[in-house]
Amino acid sequence: MEYQTTIEINNCIKQITLKPALYMDVPLWEITLDGKNHIIRKNADGWDQSSDSDLNFDLLDKIGDAIDYLRSKDAS
Repeated sequence: MEYQTTIEINNCIKQITLKPALYMDVPLWEITLDGKNHIIRKNADGWDQSSDSDLNFDLLDKIGDAIDYLRSKDAS
């Protein structure tokens, strides 16, 4: 399953693609933003990213909120 949505970044609306994935029983999300792929996951402290991603904390939080919203929307 793949999701596409928009988020606001620095007063600009950006389209992102969100794809759930599983790696060694760990749920991950592959995010495509501005042509770059990022891998993030939710842990006890919130959202975390792979070491090669360069998302700032605020952007990571916005993407996490979008994922939470889309998942809750699918569940209802």
